[in-house]
Amino acid sequence: MLVVEKFSQANPKVCCIVSLGACVQNGSVAGLTMAGEHGHTNITHRLDVLGFFCPVPVAKTREALEHLNTGNVLEVLADDPETLHDMPLLIGRGPHQLMNVQEHEGEIRFLIEVKA
Repeated sequence: MLVVEKFSQANPKVCCIVSLGACVQNGSVAGLTMAGEHGHTNITHRLDVLGFFCPVPVAKTREALEHLNTGNVLEVLADDPETLHDMPLLIGRGPHQLMNVQEHEGEIRFLIEVKA
């Protein structure tokens, strides 16, 4: 099951978006900021594709990005080593910005800012 979580301090309710085929959760943003070169980045959505292999992580990332608004920040969690090559290629072909990539104990975390 693929899950896209939406974080909002104002509304802690849970709802589902059928068009994504995933459950969208609104919840507290506690701990979901990341310090970077330009200060703190607020993560607005998370896509968990742990356990999925090519082409699923990139395909679901592309699908999620199509439904997000400019300025949103999507965190993608993956463990397929191919995403280290494929995700930058996907983001490089579009208007979005790959803000950060981190790898820790086999898990890879991508932060993507939606630009259009």
